[in-house]
Amino acid sequence: MTDADVEREANIALATKIMNDFCRNMDGWYDHLHDDIVMEFPFGASVGMPTRLEGKAAASALFAAVATAVQVRFRDIVIHPMLDPGRFTVEYRGYSEPNGKVYDQTYISIVEFRDGKMSLFKEYWNAIVVDRAFGDLSALAQLS
Repeated sequence: MTDADVEREANIALATKIMNDFCRNMDGWYDHLHDDIVMEFPFGASVGMPTRLEGKAAASALFAAVATAVQVRFRDIVIHPMLDPGRFTVEYRGYSEPNGKVYDQTYISIVEFRDGKMSLFKEYWNAIVVDRAFGDLSALAQLS
């Protein structure tokens, strides 16, 4: 096994843990974020969310607000490695029933790891599904 293979396997295990722990076990979850993390939500503006955040503090604040308000749990997580051992495409589904409304979303994310921590999280989702379940999320984004 090459050094790249070892790094890839470690990052796959960390990506799996991060995805499984979201909204289930947030204690220590933020420790897996790189200090210089960049988060991108290309469709975020359509529902009042930021399209880009930089830094662990900003990312942690947004994830805390989302975890509280949305209460989504991820399942059907499939991680697709790329040639770079620190870069992956992740497919997953999210489900919750906040305020009695069903939120059933399909996601695709590009995730990168550096120094054993997540350094990029670029998440694509259907803005119509978000809008139907939550409406405008500008207030949520301001909490972060």
